[in-house]
Amino acid sequence: MVNLRFTLVAPLLLLGQTLGSALTRRATGDSQCTTTICVSGTVNGNNVDYVLTAAEDAEVGWMALGFGASMVGSDMVILWANEDGSITISQRYADSYSPPTIVQSPARVATVSEALSSTSGPNTKLAFSIPLGGEMEHNIVYAIGPQRPSSSDSSAPIEIHRSTGQMRLDLSKPIEGSNDNGDSDSGTDNGSSAPDDQVPSGGSSEEEEPLRKHEKVIVAHAAFMFIGYLVLLPAGALIARYLRTFSNVWYKIHWIIQVIAGSFILIGFGLGVQATNLLSGRHFVSSHQNVGLVLLIIYFLQGSIGYIIHRWKPQSFRKTGKRPAQNYFHAVFGLLIIFMALVQMRNGLWDEWPVATGRGAVPSGFQTWWYIWVVGFPALYAAGLYFLPKQYRQERESKAQEMMQGMKMDSRQPSDDGLPQVGSDYRQHHP
Repeated sequence: MVNLRFTLVAPLLLLGQTLGSALTRRATGDSQCTTTICVSGTVNGNNVDYVLTAAEDAEVGWMALGFGASMVGSDMVILWANEDGSITISQRYADSYSPPTIVQSPARVATVSEALSSTSGPNTKLAFSIPLGGEMEHNIVYAIGPQRPSSSDSSAPIEIHRSTGQMRLDLSKPIEGSNDNGDSDSGTDNGSSAPDDQVPSGGSSEEEEPLRKHEKVIVAHAAFMFIGYLVLLPAGALIARYLRTFSNVWYKIHWIIQVIAGSFILIGFGLGVQATNLLSGRHFVSSHQNVGLVLLIIYFLQGSIGYIIHRWKPQSFRKTGKRPAQNYFHAVFGLLIIFMALVQMRNGLWDEWPVATGRGAVPSGFQTWWYIWVVGFPALYAAGLYFLPKQYRQERESKAQEMMQGMKMDSRQPSDDGLPQVGSDYRQHHP
């Protein structure tokens, strides 16, 4: 009889415990904040409610959330408030650093959460609900653009973002402050929005997050390119401009520096390609990438021109001793490469870095240095032109001396072509 009672009561006790656990289960979700935005995600049955809260009085045209480690290759949900108070939601996908395209039939359809959104208070909140994905802990990327799209159409074009970054949410974490019924003590529905004290702090006191892998590769790319194009190449040009009137070893130093520069440039180019690969992006779709390829090609073209100039002299040069046009072209072309590299560096610092990393503009110190160098190098090179008359005088004297020696040798043993032989000393001033 006792066993029979136990057999009947035990299932009832188990059912009661199960129901009790379900009724007292706390809401789960996570939230992260930066100085510009707070993002919260709360599990709500089979869906997740995401709330994006902008910093107080921030200029918000649109906000977006992407599921992944980078905007490139991630499914995105973009929201913006319209003039009539409605909220537009648009699901898009970007396979490169270009405007994302509309996804007509997304795997997970997101819907606007009007109850959790607010566009009238000091902190703009835009919220949406989307079916729960496979991973409770996942990476997200956010973006905020200051310019509202021109219409409420979900396919309306969006302007470039001003702030972007990466976060990681763990939706399995119990939400602090929720009561036994899963409701937030602060009065929000299911604790879906960030608590009142979790709003963006604004300002710039945010602790800088560590560099991600592709960002480290980008930094290395910039460092190698900087050393190659804007340290070693200008150094080689200045040595050619200054040292040639004082020492005959200038040409050897010049070409050694240029070869070393080429090594840095090749490594830097490879790192740029690798950074794009890490982001699963497409190659040569931006002006920075295309100009980088052109610079690489013309660098090797310039090196080939320099070698030809040093090894081959036209017949007119042997007769008159006048500097060939190819020498002037080599000098001007080298200066053009350095100028293009300066423009390319500016494009990388001002434009490419914010788009590729979402960290905003580079520190002002880099920009200050760029302005100093864009003025400083031309000034140094122009100052070296002071030695140009001395260089021409040395070349004329050297040529006259060689021709005198040639005439003496002609009286004894004419050359095969009937022209004076050009001595090695003249080559020291005519690379």
